[in-house]
Amino acid sequence: MGIAADAVWERRMERWGPLLLQFFHLMFATINVGIFSYFISVLNSFDLPVVMSTVAFEGISVAALAYSVYACLLTAVVGGVTPIAIYNVFMDLILMVCWIVAAVIADAGVYPCAKNRYTTTPVGVGRLSNTTRLDDIAYYLNNGVQVPTIGLYSACELNKTAFVVAILGATFFFFSALGNQAWYRMYKEKKVLANRAQYKALELQPSRNSQRYSRQAPPDEHPSNFAPYGSKVSPA
Repeated sequence: MGIAADAVWERRMERWGPLLLQFFHLMFATINVGIFSYFISVLNSFDLPVVMSTVAFEGISVAALAYSVYACLLTAVVGGVTPIAIYNVFMDLILMVCWIVAAVIADAGVYPCAKNRYTTTPVGVGRLSNTTRLDDIAYYLNNGVQVPTIGLYSACELNKTAFVVAILGATFFFFSALGNQAWYRMYKEKKVLANRAQYKALELQPSRNSQRYSRQAPPDEHPSNFAPYGSKVSPA
């Protein structure tokens, strides 16, 4: 009973373990796509140019989102333990590096959104005042002209959130790569063990037949009622 329960649990982990990791990837990518899409929409509403770093962050988030959707569907349909897992290992490592690059782009999120601190965001810069944070406005420098955009504290908090999510995304992609590699090895080991068991079954089958035939008594070369040709057999 315990072995059967362990086998059922193992099969569930093979399918739902990778799916859970891909769900976290999907959640992180969705958050960052939403944040930087908002930043880009704010800049477009004020007819301000979008710098390449903001576009790069948005592109990385969209790529991670697209891959997470693909991986979720593939894992849900095919299962976690497939030869495709080795392909997912390379994709996880690539996207881990991409999330690290995204964290470097949003490195201003390292610092807290505290008062009297000069803050840099994708929609502008400014200094948080000592009074109320709602009165602080981010100013975007465009051709030497400072254009007010949105609240500086809100932009700072969103940028900080994007930085933290990028770090979490890189961490989860690293663990996802390790998990996919482990599940791929498990799949290969199960396949090898199944082939060995099948080969042993084929080897044991002739020996069983020989044992079955050996159990039968061999024919007697000289039975008791045997008489040479031409001799008379006296009735009993």
